[in-house]
Amino acid sequence: MTTHEETTPVLVGAGQISAREPDTERTPIGLVAEAARAAAADCGVTGVLGQIQSLTCLNILAPSYSDAPSTLARHLGIDPGERFYTPIGGNMGQWLVGYYADRIAAGGLDCILIAGGEALATQMRGKGAGLSGVLDTATGEGPRLLGDDREPTNSAEQRHGLNLPIQIYPLFEQALRRRYGLDPAEHRRMLGEFYARFNAVAVDNPRAWRRDPLSAADIAERSPKNRMVGAPYTKHMNALIAVDQAAALVMMSVAKARRLGIDPERWVYPLAAANGHDHWFVSQRADLSRSPAITACGERLDRRDRSPGPVQLFPQRCTDGARCAGYLRA
Repeated sequence: MTTHEETTPVLVGAGQISAREPDTERTPIGLVAEAARAAAADCGVTGVLGQIQSLTCLNILAPSYSDAPSTLARHLGIDPGERFYTPIGGNMGQWLVGYYADRIAAGGLDCILIAGGEALATQMRGKGAGLSGVLDTATGEGPRLLGDDREPTNSAEQRHGLNLPIQIYPLFEQALRRRYGLDPAEHRRMLGEFYARFNAVAVDNPRAWRRDPLSAADIAERSPKNRMVGAPYTKHMNALIAVDQAAALVMMSVAKARRLGIDPERWVYPLAAANGHDHWFVSQRADLSRSPAITACGERLDRRDRSPGPVQLFPQRCTDGARCAGYLRA
């Protein structure tokens, strides 16, 4: 008989790759496979990749693959029963942890792999082997999609040039500035101080792509090397897209980890997760300075983390069209 304790999900391996040296043979899937092998090695025992029942490859911006999860599986020499791909979305890595934790806790799976990466630095240097086209032309039905693949913007937003994060997020920031009661210079100075804390973490992280120390003023003030991208965001406030990086996670049940002989000191218990979204289209939101979905998810986690128990799914409709769901494991 399987007990709740046996099906408790645990993170047992993680791998990160930052490949800075130019390599004309580098591809995104190659980096992702390298991160997956590192995650398996991090488990401290052999044969982990062969135990994977479900594999999800996060969306790769470029180049296109006809079936990235299957290509990754071939690179790793494994044949998992499930292979998923995701839509583009910065939330998907964390969302997948909650999704798989719930399935493992329910007894449906006992070992999974989440992996993703990009080789855009190589591609933008124009030195990648075939990176401008489709790298895998294997025929078939294509990957199974896991997640919401709706268009991020509607036709009215597109007509007004609201297509990308660099055009939409500045609207949120201006709404927040008004809510805080700050003038533009004060707000940009506050952002510089906020981002300087992120920079301090990057400076000490050997896996960070850029580790140059920057002061709050370096980040906030416009200069020839720090142009304004979308007010109030300067270049140093924007994420870098031209990176060659990958990461992967291995999660399994406690019972599986014991059978494989993985040291319990390596186990990380995902205690709680929540996901939600506000009105899908930005132009339909009532207040750009607030997120009812984030508020509702935070409140749900805050309540549930005081009441340990078996994994459950708690659907909840939030205000402003938002929805959220929480997962908890004792």
